[in-house]
Amino acid sequence: MLQETNNHHILYCRKKWNCGHAKKLRNHPFMQVELPIEGVHDKIHANLDAVPVPDLKQCKEAIQVLHILEKRNALNRKADIFTKINLLLCIWGGSKNMEPTCNALRVQLKIAEDYYNVNPR
Repeated sequence: MLQETNNHHILYCRKKWNCGHAKKLRNHPFMQVELPIEGVHDKIHANLDAVPVPDLKQCKEAIQVLHILEKRNALNRKADIFTKINLLLCIWGGSKNMEPTCNALRVQLKIAEDYYNVNPR
Protein backbone atom coordinates (compact mmCIF):
# COMPACT_ATOMS: atom_id res chain seq x y z
CA MET A 1 0.00 0.00 0.00
CA LEU A 2 1.35 3.42 -0.93
CA GLN A 3 1.74 5.93 1.84
CA GLU A 4 0.09 9.30 1.57
CA THR A 5 2.60 12.01 0.71
CA ASN A 6 2.74 15.72 1.28
CA ASN A 7 4.62 18.55 -0.40
CA HIS A 8 7.26 19.58 2.13
CA HIS A 9 8.97 22.97 1.98
CA ILE A 10 12.55 22.36 3.11
CA LEU A 11 12.72 25.99 4.22
CA TYR A 12 9.84 26.58 6.63
CA CYS A 13 7.79 28.00 8.26
CA ARG A 14 6.13 30.31 5.76
CA LYS A 15 5.55 33.19 8.19
CA LYS A 16 9.31 33.44 8.79
CA TRP A 17 10.35 32.99 5.15
CA ASN A 18 7.79 35.48 3.86
CA CYS A 19 9.61 38.37 2.20
CA GLY A 20 12.21 39.23 -0.38
CA HIS A 21 14.89 36.74 -1.31
CA ALA A 22 13.95 34.42 1.56
CA LYS A 23 10.45 34.04 0.10
CA LYS A 24 11.82 33.52 -3.42
CA LEU A 25 14.16 30.82 -2.15
CA ARG A 26 11.52 29.06 -0.06
CA ASN A 27 9.06 29.02 -2.94
CA HIS A 28 11.55 27.85 -5.56
CA PRO A 29 10.32 24.46 -6.85
CA PHE A 30 13.67 22.86 -5.99
CA MET A 31 13.10 23.69 -2.32
CA GLN A 32 10.02 21.45 -2.16
CA VAL A 33 9.90 17.68 -1.99
CA GLU A 34 7.23 15.00 -1.74
CA LEU A 35 7.57 13.08 1.51
CA PRO A 36 5.54 10.32 3.15
CA ILE A 37 3.39 12.07 5.75
CA GLU A 38 3.72 9.44 8.46
CA GLY A 39 7.27 8.83 9.52
CA VAL A 40 9.02 11.68 7.74
CA HIS A 41 6.97 14.81 7.14
CA ASP A 42 5.19 14.76 10.49
CA LYS A 43 8.37 13.81 12.34
CA ILE A 44 10.35 16.67 10.79
CA HIS A 45 7.74 19.20 11.88
CA ALA A 46 7.42 17.60 15.33
CA ASN A 47 11.17 17.86 15.94
CA LEU A 48 11.92 21.21 14.29
CA ASP A 49 9.71 24.28 14.68
CA ALA A 50 11.29 26.20 11.83
CA VAL A 51 14.45 26.60 9.81
CA PRO A 52 16.15 29.87 10.81
CA VAL A 53 16.14 32.42 8.01
CA PRO A 54 19.59 33.53 6.88
CA ASP A 55 20.39 37.10 5.92
CA LEU A 56 19.62 38.62 2.53
CA LYS A 57 23.11 37.91 1.18
CA GLN A 58 22.91 34.16 1.91
CA CYS A 59 19.41 33.84 0.42
CA LYS A 60 20.46 35.73 -2.68
CA GLU A 61 23.55 33.55 -3.07
CA ALA A 62 21.47 30.36 -2.94
CA ILE A 63 18.99 31.72 -5.50
CA GLN A 64 21.85 32.64 -7.84
CA VAL A 65 23.28 29.11 -7.59
CA LEU A 66 19.85 27.60 -8.34
CA HIS A 67 19.47 29.86 -11.40
CA ILE A 68 22.93 28.91 -12.70
CA LEU A 69 22.14 25.21 -12.27
CA GLU A 70 18.78 25.69 -14.02
CA LYS A 71 20.46 27.38 -17.00
CA ARG A 72 22.83 24.42 -17.27
CA ASN A 73 19.93 21.94 -17.00
CA ALA A 74 21.68 20.55 -13.93
CA LEU A 75 18.83 21.02 -11.47
CA ASN A 76 16.44 18.12 -11.04
CA ARG A 77 13.30 19.46 -9.39
CA LYS A 78 12.25 15.90 -8.58
CA ALA A 79 15.46 15.20 -6.66
CA ASP A 80 15.12 13.66 -3.21
CA ILE A 81 15.37 15.51 0.08
CA PHE A 82 19.00 14.43 0.51
CA THR A 83 20.13 16.03 -2.76
CA LYS A 84 18.22 19.23 -2.10
CA ILE A 85 19.42 19.75 1.46
CA ASN A 86 22.99 18.77 0.61
CA LEU A 87 23.05 21.42 -2.11
CA LEU A 88 22.08 24.06 0.45
CA LEU A 89 24.71 22.75 2.85
CA CYS A 90 27.32 23.03 0.09
CA ILE A 91 26.29 26.63 -0.58
CA TRP A 92 26.07 27.71 3.06
CA GLY A 93 28.17 25.21 5.01
CA GLY A 94 31.38 27.23 5.12
CA SER A 95 29.82 30.29 6.71
CA LYS A 96 29.86 30.60 10.52
CA ASN A 97 26.73 32.73 10.63
CA MET A 98 24.86 29.96 8.78
CA GLU A 99 25.26 27.35 11.54
CA PRO A 100 21.68 27.68 12.92
CA THR A 101 20.20 27.24 9.43
CA CYS A 102 22.58 24.42 8.49
CA ASN A 103 21.93 22.61 11.78
CA ALA A 104 18.18 22.73 11.13
CA LEU A 105 18.75 21.31 7.65
CA ARG A 106 20.87 18.52 9.18
CA VAL A 107 18.00 17.62 11.54
CA GLN A 108 15.76 17.13 8.50
CA LEU A 109 18.44 14.97 6.86
CA LYS A 110 18.81 12.79 9.95
CA ILE A 111 15.07 12.18 10.23
CA ALA A 112 14.84 11.31 6.53
CA GLU A 113 17.88 9.00 6.78
CA ASP A 114 16.40 7.18 9.77
CA TYR A 115 13.09 6.74 7.94
CA TYR A 116 14.55 5.53 4.64
CA ASN A 117 16.99 3.16 6.36
CA VAL A 118 13.93 1.31 7.70
CA ASN A 119 11.64 1.94 4.69
CA PRO A 120 13.75 1.86 1.51
CA ARG A 121 12.47 3.84 -1.46
